[in-house]
Parts: sequence; structure tokens; C-alpha cells
Amino acid sequence: MFFTIFWVPLHTLTFFEVRLRDPLSPENHFLTPEALHTLPITNYYHLVSSEVRAHRYLSRKCLENGRRLCPKCRHRKLYRLSDKRRRCAKCRYTFHDFSGRWLNRTRLSAVSWLSLIKLFELDVSPSQIAAELDLNIKTVGRAELVIRSAIAEQGGLRLRSGDSLDAPLPVFGIRDVNDKLFIEPLSEKYENLFAATDLKSFRKGRLLYTSRYNGYAALLAYSPPRNTAEITPNTNAMHPAFASIQGPCLWAIARLRSYHSISSRQFPLLLHEIAFRYNLKNEDFFDATADLLCRLVPDDTFPC
Repeated sequence: MFFTIFWVPLHTLTFFEVRLRDPLSPENHFLTPEALHTLPITNYYHLVSSEVRAHRYLSRKCLENGRRLCPKCRHRKLYRLSDKRRRCAKCRYTFHDFSGRWLNRTRLSAVSWLSLIKLFELDVSPSQIAAELDLNIKTVGRAELVIRSAIAEQGGLRLRSGDSLDAPLPVFGIRDVNDKLFIEPLSEKYENLFAATDLKSFRKGRLLYTSRYNGYAALLAYSPPRNTAEITPNTNAMHPAFASIQGPCLWAIARLRSYHSISSRQFPLLLHEIAFRYNLKNEDFFDATADLLCRLVPDDTFPC
């Protein structure tokens, strides 16, 4: 089942219809077109009308209390160089506006970044984004990974440079409080959790879902031990274990189940993205995402 949000003409003067997969019945769907708050399209056009405007919009988000600081030592005294870069008077570090920030993880222009954020907000597929923006599909995939990593970072998830991608992922608990969605890692191990006889669980692909547990509406895990009931990977039927789950948690689980071929690296990032999207349903997703991308990347963060 699909529904149309609205038509968005890009700055390239092409048109496309944006559709979102509706994984739940209408009465359980929360992010309706009326609930989506976003940057007015006229403001978006103004931002992407030139590289100068787009760059100015993003560079202003890199200021702290109206001042530009050295991204390495946080010193305030800087020298402007002839090539438009800056040099710190204290540590002598030479940098440009986006040095050390999430934006700098890909070599995209400011206009391309803003256009990609808008299309990411609207759930446009990577292949369609690549076609609309005339970008390589791998570049779009990398940019989306950067966005999700920035979202996960502000949500408390830190992928350290020394971490192994093959290391076991934690089990995540999902709950909502005052219409806010929280997805939190648990300290318990797989074996201890899934040995509980009263914990109903089932699998779809490499993802495992459970019924309620200790205040959480459900537990979510990636590639757990195969001692749980198997279900057909391609089915979209909701499991009876979810009968008591309502509201934001049901929406989040259904959205997670709508993704295909989730990798171990993507799994925790998608969970944080889902919570981020829901919690910003009445706010400006575009501006909030741009804010995150303009933050400094922690030194020990795993490279995207």
C-alpha cells in the first residue's frame, strides 16, 4: 500500500512523485502528510538556487555562539588564507568550513548535500536520488550512511575506530514515553534474554523480535541464536506476539520490517534513524538533519 506525500520539483526542473510504503493499517499510521513538518519548498528553492547560498546556510551551522573555532583545538583566533581556508593561531591547523565535520565525509557540493537531505527526508530510494541528482549510486549510499551515522551519534550510539564490524551487536529495547520513541541497547546477553520461557520471539531474515520485556514494548536483535520460531522471510503479516503493541512502537517495528537485506552495520543505524524520524514528526526534519551533519565528528568514530 502506498500513499503520496506531495510533488517536489527539484532545482534541476525535473518532477517526481514521492511515495512511502505504508507498512501498517491506516489507523496505526502516525506519520501522515498532515503530520510532516518540513522546510517550506520556497525556502528550499532559495537555498539550492546557488552554491554560495547553500554553502552559507551550512557554514553558519558550523559556528558556535556566532564564532568560528578551530576544529582541532577549539581556539578562537584564526587567520584567513588566500585560498579561503583558515589557520589556527594556536595549533597552526589549516582547515576549511567543513573540516572535521560529518559533511566532509563525502565530496559533495553544498547544493548536492541539501538536495540529498531533502530526498532522504522524503524516503526517496537511493537509485532515484542518484538519477535526480546525477550522482553515482555508491556516492548516494555513502552519503546516506553518513546521515545515519550522524543521527546515531546524537542518539548515543558510537562506532569506534577500533570496533570490529563482526562483533556481536547488543539487543535493543524499544519503548515510548510521552509520544517520544526510545530505542536503547540492553546490557544482557542474547543467551540470558532468549532463554526466558515467557519471552515470545520470532525471526524475519536475520532480525529477531520479541514480545514485551521489562518495560519495553519489544526487544530487537540482529542474527541471534537460531532457537526461535522461523517465519517466511517475505511475509508482511504481523506476528501474534505484537498484538499488545500499539502506537509509536508498532509503527517503528513495522517500518524496520519494511527494509530489505539489512546488514549488521546498518541495523543499529536504522533503529536510531527510525526513532529520529518519529520524534521529529512535528518539527523540521530537514533543518535538524543539516544541524547534525555540521557537527564535528568524534576523533575515534569509525570511518563511514
